[in-house]
Order: sequence, then structure tokens, then C-alpha cells
Amino acid sequence: MTWAEIKKAAEEAGVKDNDDIWVIQCESEYGAKTFHKMMLGHSIKLTEDFSEEGERKMSSGCSI
Repeated sequence: MTWAEIKKAAEEAGVKDNDDIWVIQCESEYGAKTFHKMMLGHSIKLTEDFSEEGERKMSSGCSI
């Protein structure tokens, strides 16, 4: 993700200017450019969601 994409995704996840972000975890190839926000005490962890296309690619060839 670019810095602009990170800022936009953080705003869409509800992160405020004065929030303390502890970690930002981005997916290297299959990210949806959206974040899941998790509170860690008084800090925030942002984890990029997987895209549907990425999940399909990762699961191709798998069977149950």
C-alpha cells in the first residue's frame, strides 16, 4: 500500500488524528486496501483485510 492508501484506509477504519497506532500490518500481495481496527489497551493495531480475489488465488488447488 502507498502512504496515501494507508491514510485513507485508516480514516475509513475510524482512526482519529490523536489515536496512538501501535502497528500497521499490510498484506504484501493480496490486500484489499482496507483495515480491521483492533484496540490493544490504549493503542490501535491496523491489519489489512484480504481481497476476495486474493483469497481465491491463495485457495486455488486446495480441496476438502
